[in-house]
Amino acid sequence: MVNYAFTQCVPGKLKPVGWAQMIWDAAEKGEIDPAIRPFLMNDYMGPSLDTTIFATISTIWLFARHPDEWEIVRKNPALLPQAINEAIRIESPIQAFSRYVASDHEIDGIRLPRGSRAIVLFGSANRTNANGATPRISG
Repeated sequence: MVNYAFTQCVPGKLKPVGWAQMIWDAAEKGEIDPAIRPFLMNDYMGPSLDTTIFATISTIWLFARHPDEWEIVRKNPALLPQAINEAIRIESPIQAFSRYVASDHEIDGIRLPRGSRAIVLFGSANRTNANGATPRISG
């Protein structure tokens, strides 16, 4: 992907009004260092591909482990969006994301002031049985 960012994400191969072209335009205007263009491309492409690929793989893997659930969805394809959402919930392709703290909080004696950054661990949150729900990919 790094090679692609360096060789294919270049003017003439990009949409003239797309996000990638905006990076090149910003470099031409002196708003960013031209040397970081490919790295910005990589930072944009990598995470977007990761989540899609991991979500797809997780869904297929869960159906393989639970053929009865696959059979339900196969017989009723309208359930597929719900099954995909449940697969994403169970096998979170995004394990963690940082977020801004919206208001002052304290957790276990640690002060989190409004505007600070906190990491949210989706993977661990989605594996809890605290809500009493039994995961099923077909709903």
